[in-house]
Amino acid sequence: MGGRRPLRSYLAALILVALIPTMAAAGLAVWRAGVAFREASTTRLQDTARTLARAVEGELEHTTAMLGVLANVAPGAGGSRTSMAEGLSRSRLNSTSVPLEGRIVIQDRVGREDGEGHEGDELADRAAATRQPVVSNLFTAQPEGRPQIAIAVPQARADGSTRVATLTIAPEKLVRSLQQRESGLSGILVAVTDGTGHLVARSLDPERHIGQPVPDWARLKAVGADAGTFRAESKEGTPIVLAFQELHGTPGWVVVVGEPSVAFDARWQEPLIELALGGGVAILLALAAIAWISRLVLRPVQALARRAGAVAQGAKPRTEETIPPSPIAEFEALRQSIEAAETALRARAEAERQMAGVLATSERRYRTLAEFGALVFWRWDPSGAMVSAGGWAELTGQPEAAAFGRGWMNSIHPADRPLVTAAIDEVRPALAPLDAEFRVATGTGRWRWVRARGAPILDESGAVTEWVGVFEDVDARRQAQARIAHMAHHDALTGLPNRLLFRERLEQAVARAGRGQPEAVLCIDLDRFKEINDTLGHPVGDALLCTVAQRIQAATREGDTVARLGGDEFAIAQTGVPQPVGASALAERLIDALSQPYELLGHQLVIGASVGIAVIGRTDDPDRVLKSADIALYRAKEEGRGRFFFFEPAMDARMQQRRMMEMSLRRALAENEFELHYQPLVKAESREFSGFEALLRWNHPTRGMLQPAEFIPLAEETGQIVPLGEWVLKQACADATKWPDRIKVAVNVSPVQLAHRGLSDAVTQALQSSGLAPSRLDIEITENALLANIEAASATLFKLKSMGVKITMDDFGTGCSSLGYLRSFPFDKIKIDASFVRSLGEEEESRAIIRAVTGLCETLGIATTAEGVETEAQLEFLTAEHCTEVQGFLFSEPCPASDVPALLAPGPAQRRRRLRVVTN
Repeated sequence: MGGRRPLRSYLAALILVALIPTMAAAGLAVWRAGVAFREASTTRLQDTARTLARAVEGELEHTTAMLGVLANVAPGAGGSRTSMAEGLSRSRLNSTSVPLEGRIVIQDRVGREDGEGHEGDELADRAAATRQPVVSNLFTAQPEGRPQIAIAVPQARADGSTRVATLTIAPEKLVRSLQQRESGLSGILVAVTDGTGHLVARSLDPERHIGQPVPDWARLKAVGADAGTFRAESKEGTPIVLAFQELHGTPGWVVVVGEPSVAFDARWQEPLIELALGGGVAILLALAAIAWISRLVLRPVQALARRAGAVAQGAKPRTEETIPPSPIAEFEALRQSIEAAETALRARAEAERQMAGVLATSERRYRTLAEFGALVFWRWDPSGAMVSAGGWAELTGQPEAAAFGRGWMNSIHPADRPLVTAAIDEVRPALAPLDAEFRVATGTGRWRWVRARGAPILDESGAVTEWVGVFEDVDARRQAQARIAHMAHHDALTGLPNRLLFRERLEQAVARAGRGQPEAVLCIDLDRFKEINDTLGHPVGDALLCTVAQRIQAATREGDTVARLGGDEFAIAQTGVPQPVGASALAERLIDALSQPYELLGHQLVIGASVGIAVIGRTDDPDRVLKSADIALYRAKEEGRGRFFFFEPAMDARMQQRRMMEMSLRRALAENEFELHYQPLVKAESREFSGFEALLRWNHPTRGMLQPAEFIPLAEETGQIVPLGEWVLKQACADATKWPDRIKVAVNVSPVQLAHRGLSDAVTQALQSSGLAPSRLDIEITENALLANIEAASATLFKLKSMGVKITMDDFGTGCSSLGYLRSFPFDKIKIDASFVRSLGEEEESRAIIRAVTGLCETLGIATTAEGVETEAQLEFLTAEHCTEVQGFLFSEPCPASDVPALLAPGPAQRRRRLRVVTN
């Protein structure tokens, strides 16, 4: 339930609200205690430094006082200065101080008065000038080379002069009492430094370190106070906490006390940890107490919730789930209320159960009816006779009484009646639900699909009291299923059977042929349909297919099956007609009917048809029959279209050979089986070579060298002509780069290549990869290539022309529109077909045509090339008619690229040709 939470959640929230402030206060107290403990440790360390500093100051003051006494002693008054110093050092005055064990020098203002000279002269001068005791920093005494310190004490004399007593002493003797104090400071490092930061005394390893500079002297001075603390690292590499105290009597001297960081931190962290652990234990005890109290609250609540749920579901609680009285007054009142409600509910449930028994039969009767949407609500008696049929009149237009007994069976479709009777007889003995679909006659005179559903109603003993059920309306579903079934077996455009249904009919035809009945299959393909569909659009193409379907159906008999196999291909299964006469007559009717003009969507169209026929034998199978008709259709299209052929076994062999040829063709390019041969183009006037035409050859691994006519049509049909043509372009351009710059190369382009959008890109790539100048490449096309798609071909030719490539019309004069193309396309040259050249000596018409063509091209500024020149007479005539170039066996047969350099050797082309013939 959204937004509601169990009681446990609220108790937890209450506990958290109570504990969080307490825990926060405890945490704050622990934090403050930690701060106090840390400050106490720091104060203790600072107090130690301060105490030791006072001790050092006391020693220095005592030493200064003794030196003052020595300075007052007059010479010769009972002994030498040395003996006096020794006596003073043993006196009670020096009982607690360092003995005067160093060298003592006494000077007045004008010089040394007694004792031995030493290095404290400058210090004595300072003391005399300031009239104050002066303590030096650490220095090295000569010649011993040991660290020393000096103390100078001035004393004014009665005669006004100043006497200075100077003591030079080893630093460890001056602070010996300090070392005695250190013995009571376990783990503490104590050091004394002079004003320059050098060690005067050190508790650890003094012999090694006295006189050495203090590493952290700069940090100590940066504190800017006479006392303080900071963390550093000892000379032994141990992290320590340092407290320092500057001596007041000797400015610059400092007493430093250090304690290892581990010991220092443990001193204030250990009581803090103990305090934190104590607080944690207290919190855990509090949580345990809270959990125990929460359990006391939650257990009766959960028990009451389970009891209330059981009451709501009508279950009787088990004895062990009886809720004991609760010590909480509110829970006890709730428990008593739930028990009272349970008693009342059980009493009411018992009364309702008894009432439900009275309504059980009615409930079972209408439960089934309520599950279904229905046209008719019906009831049968136990024998199966109809006793009620609400809605029967609306469905059938008959009165309800007409359905009583077995009368309703009379309105069922005769074909469905046996099925309904069998279904009833099956379910009644088994007391199983009835479910049957059938057609019922309606008042409008049509048949309507209904679904009868029903079930037996049993009393408490299990005996059948009646049957109840409905008639559901399933007419729309049944019609949709019929439409789907029709669509699955029929062509959506023409309504004819599709390939699937045709195969079923073909199986029936094969079965009849096996029993000796004449059967045949005709495959029909429309000629020029693709051209019409591409140029005029799919709506015209679809309309044409529908009209073709109607004409095919009109040409066939009622028992024949007409199907559309896909695209523009149709098929007919002809039955009951003598063969092959019947199939021949039908094929002639079809070709004639389909060749008649069409008036569709404002267009007048004319197409043709090719037909392949297979007569079904006794041992044929559907797939083989259809394949045979398809092979015959292919033969009819090969032979010029608008014809029909019967299947012959030799056609199958030819088709297999074609398939093998197709497979070999696909592999040949990858296996480098193609090569180019070149036939020269010769200038008619000078007899010099002007270029070569590239002619493709296939060096077949088993059939030898194949001419283009043997494989180019297949390559065009399968689309292999496109990659093959790209290879020819690249190879021809590459070969031409090895020839003189004046020699051009001509490459033939098929209609399929010209229709392909990538032709201009292929030419560009071939020129770029070879480096051949575009003006040296001549693209030759035929009139048929232009007919396929005039607009696309024109765009491609103009693009090639703009690149500098030359364009030639090949086989000029063989088509019906050649002259019109001279005006429409940017041709640089035309090639006169070899058929006109071969008939020069026989037909005057050929000479006239050549004369007209050369004259026309000369007027238009278009070059001409005559193909098939084989005699000197032909050459002389063409030269006289101003033909630009000639080509033929008179000069050379097509030769491999390796022979071209020999042909291009210096000398007239005709002489080189004769030499070539002699050599061969």
